Amino acid sequence: MSWFLREIEMCSPYSCNHISHLLENHQELSQHKLLGIILIIFGIIGIASMLTMDIPLPPEAEAILKDKFTAGQIKLLTLINPTILLIIFVVIGTILYQKVNLKVPIIEKLIGIRDEKVKTTNILNYGILAGILSGVLMYN
Repeated sequence: MSWFLREIEMCSPYSCNHISHLLENHQELSQHKLLGIILIIFGIIGIASMLTMDIPLPPEAEAILKDKFTAGQIKLLTLINPTILLIIFVVIGTILYQKVNLKVPIIEKLIGIRDEKVKTTNILNYGILAGILSGVLMYN
């Protein structure tokens, strides 16, 4: 915050635009951090759902792991890799998603990145259609 106070002290009528630009960048950066945190929370919920599944391990790996860890610990160990990948890809994604024209309309609207109205009916229609299509493809 001290850099901000120095900028205000040095503000002349010609450089005040620089300060407003810094404030806008700071607000945009905090909104992107919040977007990243929300996406990580949703991702962690998805990763935690893996605890309900039985993940088959190769017999050699299972024999080695059973000697050192309990079944619950093995399940927790299988969550480490997806969690690390989630954090890496959410950080990269929140930095680059606007450059490649990707959108997260509902979350962006909630945290103030987007001002226009979100078309939730279109989003729900595509989501339902994609869910049905993926269910059909997985069944076959």
